[in-house]
Amino acid sequence: MEFLVELLLEGSIYASQSKKVPKPLRYFLFSLLVVFYFFIIGAIILLGISVLIKDSIIKGIIVILFGIILAILCVLGFKKEYIKKKDIK
Repeated sequence: MEFLVELLLEGSIYASQSKKVPKPLRYFLFSLLVVFYFFIIGAIILLGISVLIKDSIIKGIIVILFGIILAILCVLGFKKEYIKKKDIK
């Protein structure tokens, strides 16, 4: 299962960056990647809220902060990977 998900994600990342793949398909694959990653991050934040309500405040805040930090790193990674800066000469 893990191998198939990794293969699907790596293939989507490669195809969304390749100039050989048509633009509509690249945009679709990129949007699928964004939705997938933010679904996982949203699940982590919801887990943190659940822990915050049921168990302890400290554990819940730690999990929520982890989700927020992961979201920020994801946005920065997407920005770095997909928005290429033009060379200034």
